[in-house]
Amino acid sequence: MEKYLLITGIPSAGKSTLADCVENSNIGLTHVPLDKYIRPVPTGTIFLNWVRDPYCIDWTLLNEHIAILQSGTVCYTPRPDWSIGGVRVSLGGALTVGPGRKMKPSEVGYAIPGTHAFSFSIQPGKALRVYVETADEVIASRLANRSVAEADAPDVIAKYLGDNPTPLRSLRAEADVIVSGNTPCTEQLAPIRAALVEGEVDA
Repeated sequence: MEKYLLITGIPSAGKSTLADCVENSNIGLTHVPLDKYIRPVPTGTIFLNWVRDPYCIDWTLLNEHIAILQSGTVCYTPRPDWSIGGVRVSLGGALTVGPGRKMKPSEVGYAIPGTHAFSFSIQPGKALRVYVETADEVIASRLANRSVAEADAPDVIAKYLGDNPTPLRSLRAEADVIVSGNTPCTEQLAPIRAALVEGEVDA
């Protein structure tokens, strides 16, 4: 049975970095970046409002691409152009070459990072839900591209993300594994590997 590693957390917590780390390890999961599947922002809609809800994700296309991977075929992600509201340069798929991220088939399963990763519909027992918990000052520093003091972090996060982190923080309670976004990749992998081996996800 394929395994799915669903990775969530606040934007800039380190979800994609963790998924890359998992993909480059010997766990055997392919990184499928959920942010590439955000649908174009409707005219007149504010980006932060659009991405707040799981509806912003093109779940149908995501499942079509996972089916391509499951067939043993290389698949490319969509390529949104955020300079024009996320209109897609390419839908991706089973292309010879594409502008999106190249994803390789996996006999083990897939790591899917994204703020709405826990909304991915999957059979019980196939998914391990991971929450990346990162210090606010670290997230704020990444968002602002400068060092931010702990006391100033809430205001900086609110400036860039509005109130979107509030519902995301509550997802911590739904996680099977919580990892620190402040620690090295090898330390993050340890509890994930242990959970996979110990049967949090059926093999």
